[in-house]
Amino acid sequence: MEINKYFDIHFERADDATIAKRLIGGAKIKGPALVILILSMFIASIGLNMNSTAVIIGAMLISPLMGPILATGFGFATLNFTVVKSAILRLSLQITIAVLASTLYFYISPVQTATSELLARTEPSIFDVFIAIFGGLAGIIGQTRKTLDNVIPGVAIATALMPPLCTAGYGLANGNWNYFFGAGYLFFINAFFIFFASFIVLKGVYSLPFHKQAEELIRRNQLIFLVIGLIMAIPSIYAGYDMTIKYSESNHIEQFIKNDINQDGRRQVIDYSLDRTNKLVDLVVIGAPVNLEEQAQLDDKLQKDEYLQPYTLRFVNSVDEKKSTMDKTNLNKSSENLETYKNL
Repeated sequence: MEINKYFDIHFERADDATIAKRLIGGAKIKGPALVILILSMFIASIGLNMNSTAVIIGAMLISPLMGPILATGFGFATLNFTVVKSAILRLSLQITIAVLASTLYFYISPVQTATSELLARTEPSIFDVFIAIFGGLAGIIGQTRKTLDNVIPGVAIATALMPPLCTAGYGLANGNWNYFFGAGYLFFINAFFIFFASFIVLKGVYSLPFHKQAEELIRRNQLIFLVIGLIMAIPSIYAGYDMTIKYSESNHIEQFIKNDINQDGRRQVIDYSLDRTNKLVDLVVIGAPVNLEEQAQLDDKLQKDEYLQPYTLRFVNSVDEKKSTMDKTNLNKSSENLETYKNL
């Protein structure tokens, strides 16, 4: 048996009429669709406001934003520009309603703190591009099967279309343009690469007889979308590189603290921060203080680390071992004891 048969996306493919009806119908926003959109927006906004991952996932599953994006891919793949125009108009309306409604919510919300769930939607990276591409491929392949399964809900969770729009609303409500543009960029990355993935798959799966001129137009559209995608991905590539460097720096400093600064029963680093602008590592230490000679030795070791070479150690708020009445042997015994030292 040929291995290609295991990867044949034509296997159990629905007929063309079913695919067309399913994708075009999914873009409709009449009736309850707009109500569901607004409800999902409020659920996502509350989840972002309360830092609740479970609530945000629920909003992703409810949100109907995926339909117009897949319909746009279908319209371009089949050169049905009536469907393209209709789907883009509907998606634009949904985006406008979601952003305005979330802006109103965050404007009147008593909780104005930027939670970690909100911050996570303000700095998209190249990894978000990959998620959108793979999610879009999985979603459109699932939509072209005879029997629908749970692919679309999974894609809705993975690609996260509603939370970025709500985060953009938070940025507008608080006058934070970095949040607004960062979250907006994340949404358009997800939407565009889901669309592009659906366009590529439908171009090969949907069996519409094309004449030569139509085939040339599709190839031209494919090239245009590819160029647009590459241009859109450039900022995310830089963000992904920067994020990778930050993770590496954090991991290396944590290992450095564990191996070279902490001393079992004598000293414990209870907090640290990386000042990437001034290239400083601020460390909060309790227990035995770090003398000048020891700090010089630590700085020398720090210079040998490829990620931490530009940094200098700075110890702040140290608690003198002699002045502390607490038992130093308990420093590493449990998180409860460590929390006691943090409170002190």
